[in-house]
Amino acid sequence: MAFTVLPDKASGDVFTESLWDSIKDDLNFGVMRPVSDTVLSVAASSVNLSPLPTGFQHLVVMVTGRSSVAATSENVRVRLNGDTGANYDYQSCTAGSAMTAAEAYATNQVYLAGVPGSTSPAGRFAMMEVWLPNYGSTDNQKSLLVTNPRFRTNTTTDFALQYVGGWWRSSAAVTSLEFSLASGQFAVGSRFTLYGLGVTGV
Repeated sequence: MAFTVLPDKASGDVFTESLWDSIKDDLNFGVMRPVSDTVLSVAASSVNLSPLPTGFQHLVVMVTGRSSVAATSENVRVRLNGDTGANYDYQSCTAGSAMTAAEAYATNQVYLAGVPGSTSPAGRFAMMEVWLPNYGSTDNQKSLLVTNPRFRTNTTTDFALQYVGGWWRSSAAVTSLEFSLASGQFAVGSRFTLYGLGVTGV
């Protein structure tokens, strides 16, 4: 469906059903709608968004996180539908004072990005945006796109922008997303907000 540009209306024109349908359909198709919002009041080793809603075309998760691990940083991972098999691939690129890249194939989860550990300055949380397009389809294997204006582990340097592309070797509809850390727990105040985008059938 293409976005419809609505005509200008003059004073006294009738607000018709067809005009309202054009507005409604475009809003349903193009606006991200909040589905759930999880803010940790106690530390947790993982956060499972399940069951995922049906009826959207795409999902977006906004993550703000920090780890309790005694280190400057820790990696966030995600699994789809609880799959622990070697069914994931990912590629990451980090732009900072230098460009770096990493990749892995046939892993048991997707590496998303890093979050600060407990030895990073107080109040430092990482933000990442996780896109999961066409998550309800049973025709295609699933991909993820992650953007992360990477956290700073000190007060003067170590600021970068990170992109991650992930792949799940399954055409099953995605019904759950489990976020976890390589070690440690997500700290109190870590937040996971889920949005749906594009209503199926519109």
